[in-house]
Amino acid sequence: MQHTENGSMILKQYADTPVIRAINRFLNSREFIGVVAFLALCSNVLGWEFAVYTVIITYGIYLCLFAQDMRSLAAVVPLMYVTPSVQNNPASNPDSIFYPQNGMWILIAYLAVYFVLLGVRIALNIKKDNFFLHKRKFAVGLLVLGGAFALGGLGQPEYSVLNLRYSFLLLISFLLFYYCMIALVDWSDVPHDYFAWVGVYFGVLLCGELANVYLTGNVFGEAGEIIRVNIYTGWGVYNNIACMIVCCIPCAFYLAATEKHAYLFSALGIVFYIVNFLTMSRNGQLIGAFVLLISAAFALWNKPNRKKNLYTYAVLIALAAIAVVAFFEPIKQALKVLIQVGFNDMGRKDLYYKGLQQFLASPFNGKGFYACEGYRWGGVEQMTFVPPRWHNTPIQILASCGVVGALAYGYHRYQTIRACVQKPSLTKTFVALAAAAILLCSLLDCHLFNIGPGLFYSVALAFIEKDDKLLRQPPLLGQSGFQKRK
Repeated sequence: MQHTENGSMILKQYADTPVIRAINRFLNSREFIGVVAFLALCSNVLGWEFAVYTVIITYGIYLCLFAQDMRSLAAVVPLMYVTPSVQNNPASNPDSIFYPQNGMWILIAYLAVYFVLLGVRIALNIKKDNFFLHKRKFAVGLLVLGGAFALGGLGQPEYSVLNLRYSFLLLISFLLFYYCMIALVDWSDVPHDYFAWVGVYFGVLLCGELANVYLTGNVFGEAGEIIRVNIYTGWGVYNNIACMIVCCIPCAFYLAATEKHAYLFSALGIVFYIVNFLTMSRNGQLIGAFVLLISAAFALWNKPNRKKNLYTYAVLIALAAIAVVAFFEPIKQALKVLIQVGFNDMGRKDLYYKGLQQFLASPFNGKGFYACEGYRWGGVEQMTFVPPRWHNTPIQILASCGVVGALAYGYHRYQTIRACVQKPSLTKTFVALAAAAILLCSLLDCHLFNIGPGLFYSVALAFIEKDDKLLRQPPLLGQSGFQKRK
């Protein structure tokens, strides 16, 4: 019996009514992901955070009360990361919604109601389905990593309660969401392509946000050059936008490998890369090109769509070549910023050197997250929510958490790699590529420690874990090079 049929929803007496069944079917559909992406776009472009967050919290309360399955959280939670608008940036707007006097306390109170109901839902799940006893492959590794984050810098003068708070936020990002999803989702009913649709709608949303930036953000200079410092969405700058778009490229190519209209998704994957290129993030362009090539190659692995994708690649490459020749001068002028920046490391070599020096000064458990002296744009008092970071994951962990953190992170990395290579499948491969995109982009930036990308990463971990034996409607693995599911 599926655990969600046991009725861990709070008002289970209404589960079989026609209206509730219809709503639940819609919430579990890919169309609902599109609706949430549209709401997120409205929030970011129009500054409708208060209205959108009210709708989303109401949806969360409904899930606790009436939903048999909470899979849609896998789409909703990561998408909320990209909702903040430029208009409501608290650093530049004193009337921002994110200040308590402007309505934030109302949302916090409403959100508290949701968490109380979620706690009741989990309590019912403990009674029915042994919430804490569900097998979770990555839980121990993530918990150890969270402990290393919390203890990083303990005993050093730079260590404070701020380190504990930030570590707790990271633990929520990496572990708590993943931990709850494993038990609250009926994985035997989740379509194999659900994660891919989340990524595709996410990518389309990001394309819309970047289009708005280009239309309203004074991105072009007098000579037609792109001014990349003006590429800002309210929740992130050009590097942040690029990282999240790169994560979506494998999702488009997964659908190109498995859907009937393969050419549409192959084209969409390439469009995602073009939009990523327009962020002017050199890191995103480099990692994006690698992820694009790997994803396109794996999309050819599934024989039924191989010819469709090959033809699509050929046509798009030809069109791209024609466009470059026809519009060479405008393109050259627009990309002048890349020519000027070239291979300038933007101070990263010095930053990494200082990070290693900090590690050597406290090699056992580092100096904590708030000891970063190499990239400080303000005092700790002004940077309490998210600390300055080292723009490289290994150096970040070594400088902040020392050898203890490095061993904890290495163990987690070992767990994820082992899970990906055991019982390989087409689905797992593309989900892993999406997660790897964040990790690769974080070698030259701090995305993994930005809280929001960790939510997308934790969803990917859940799908990697559950793909071993569940996920409804597996793709044509017998016609691909991957091992058949037993």
